[in-house]
Amino acid sequence: EPFEKTAYSLNPGEVSGIVESIYGYHIIKRCEFNQTDFENSSVYSSIANTISQNKAVEFYKSMSQELNITYAAAFDEFLKLLD
Repeated sequence: EPFEKTAYSLNPGEVSGIVESIYGYHIIKRCEFNQTDFENSSVYSSIANTISQNKAVEFYKSMSQELNITYAAAFDEFLKLLD
């Protein structure tokens, strides 16, 4: 909560003081944000692909358990790479 509260209170270009959270200490700089530039960036594509991939793996795992599907050990190793 301290991180989010501070981050959302900053104006573009502002830098916070030291913020303590459960993850450690942070100094936050708020940058300008352009939704269109972000959606066209490789970062957005990477995030979207990771989310889609994780959802597909979770769906497959839940369905294979529910339907008692067995598959080759090699495929199990492939799924471990995606985790």
